[in-house]
Amino acid sequence: MDIATIWYELGDDKRLPRAALAAAGDHRDALIPRFVDLIERRPARGHASYGDETRIFYGFHLLAEWRAHAAYPAMAQLLHGDADPLDELFGDCLTETVYRVMATVFDGDPQPLQDLCLDRRLNEFTRSGMFSALAMAVGHGRLERERFVAFLKDAYYRMPKREGSFVWNGWLEAVASLAIVELRPLAETALARHYVDATVYDRDHFDEEFARHEAAGRADIAGGTEHTRLWTDTLGEFSTWPGFAEPSSTPSRSYSEPPVARPPLAIERDRVVAKPEPYFGHVGRNAVCPCGSGQKFKRCHGR
Repeated sequence: MDIATIWYELGDDKRLPRAALAAAGDHRDALIPRFVDLIERRPARGHASYGDETRIFYGFHLLAEWRAHAAYPAMAQLLHGDADPLDELFGDCLTETVYRVMATVFDGDPQPLQDLCLDRRLNEFTRSGMFSALAMAVGHGRLERERFVAFLKDAYYRMPKREGSFVWNGWLEAVASLAIVELRPLAETALARHYVDATVYDRDHFDEEFARHEAAGRADIAGGTEHTRLWTDTLGEFSTWPGFAEPSSTPSRSYSEPPVARPPLAIERDRVVAKPEPYFGHVGRNAVCPCGSGQKFKRCHGR
């Protein structure tokens, strides 16, 4: 497949462009600057040429797959955009893939991610995810632990102290995932004062995660679950999402859950199954568990 065809196919927002994603790697040297240019000059909402928003979505992930570290500043700047257009662009990926992508393209300079963590204009989920991206960079040996600990301590005192902020969820998970003993007293204060919604992240969960990561060490992040692995296979990962599946004539049943951000444009990552038992494949960590318990998936069957 030639570059022109790949570029056209990557603008298709109605289905997963499998052939184009598979062929894109053969032309990465030519496509990387095109994706970076598109990201840097992202047109004003409503004035993009056909398919550019979808190309940005796939390009964002392909740049990480190809380890295009030079694209890191432009990709970080993209995330400083207004919340609503970012929700439309990334949907569920704001919480499920974006932080992994940013950890993967991380070029050794934590400042762009730190700025995202502290930018109060941004979506809370985006900011929370950037704490996770930085923690992944430490876990994968690409950022000095001491430098990140100093940032977390500074962020603790700089971030607004208000109840139920999802930003604090990212801060607490970073402390727990790296078992940062010196910040544990601050984490316990944040939990006691309910800076994070207790139905999402409470003291018991923090203690459990902290102990598990403390016992496992850095390898728990570097080699661990799908949520802490670097981004390596755009086609392979999205092929497992039900919302990217080819249309089927078989009726499917969706589970009722609170509204969540949607994947790009017309493509949706709906939680659907064609069998009565609960389906747990690629449920968002902060979505309600399909088993019916009422708990967050990561607190229930997602453990």
